[in-house]
Amino acid sequence: MLRALALYVEINCKDDINTFLTSGFHPRTSTRMAAQPLDQPTVPGIDQGITGELLVWIKSVGRSAKSYDVRYGAVGSGGTMPAEWLTETIPNAKTAARLNGLIPGTTYAIQVRAYGPQGHTPWSDSAVRMCI
Repeated sequence: MLRALALYVEINCKDDINTFLTSGFHPRTSTRMAAQPLDQPTVPGIDQGITGELLVWIKSVGRSAKSYDVRYGAVGSGGTMPAEWLTETIPNAKTAARLNGLIPGTTYAIQVRAYGPQGHTPWSDSAVRMCI
């Protein structure tokens, strides 16, 4: 009955908080938790697919991740990071991301990030693999 009375007061105060407070009731605070930042995704493994293809496995950061970005590029001479990155977006980490059209004999650096309620995570550390 108390909840019904509180609802009656809430409806009849016409969104005037001062009128509502004179009733003796207090506004209910939200019990919802604010969105938490996602953990950093990682690349636990890279497998060779068919010639010119790498299969990138991503460690999931949880159900609140809406998608994952995988970026990759050819490692430069002397092991320098790629000057140019290509990016693929995948909906989840349940299956491997397939990177196609790669040049056999070339070493690629691969990084991942997740997208969630608070935006993108930073890019992961690079995982490196030669494509066959």
